[in-house]
Amino acid sequence: MTTRLTQKHWLKGVQALEIDGADLKIRRKPPFRPAVQTRIPLAALGPEPLLSPACVSFASRASGQVLVSLAIGRPDARTFNEFLGELRTRVSVATGADAGNGGAPDFEARASALNGNVQDAPPEFAVDDGAATIRIRQAVKRDELEQAIGMLRRHLDEASIEPFIEALEDLLSDPADQARLDEVARRFAGLGIGQGAVLTYAPYLGFLLSDHPFAD
Repeated sequence: MTTRLTQKHWLKGVQALEIDGADLKIRRKPPFRPAVQTRIPLAALGPEPLLSPACVSFASRASGQVLVSLAIGRPDARTFNEFLGELRTRVSVATGADAGNGGAPDFEARASALNGNVQDAPPEFAVDDGAATIRIRQAVKRDELEQAIGMLRRHLDEASIEPFIEALEDLLSDPADQARLDEVARRFAGLGIGQGAVLTYAPYLGFLLSDHPFAD
């Protein structure tokens, strides 16, 4: 169980998050400015996060305003995944979203029951064969990429996502090949709202995207 997460950015500073009982404590320290600390009741957050290629965010249940954002894959994919899973579980309990599950929701079990389709990422994947609007500029780590492919095959079995997974497997054979990198980016851009499901189970792929706020 991971209840603390620290994310650093050379320009934006440090963000430290801690799940403390019924609250989420956030401490942000921008460069050359005093630290700012906030405490958000978990019950005030929406139970399902908002997903983008770079971030996972939680919004206010009352206003819909984003209250906290986490950079995907920082400080590493495993720590991020564990913290996000724990945060989702705690928020679901606090909001009563999983009251039918005895107050103890299981992220993996829920994913299996939904066949890999979380509520904010329905099974209808958009198809777009146009040019990719993003590029992968980070060095690909074979072990992280292989793990990401395994997670997608385990949790997402939609036929329309198969070309993207095949592009990832092709990239695995030569992670430095620019044509393979561009093909992965193009296939990812074509997933549309399906990007959310992909990044839920393979956050490392979000780290590879050029618009990641914590990219080196």
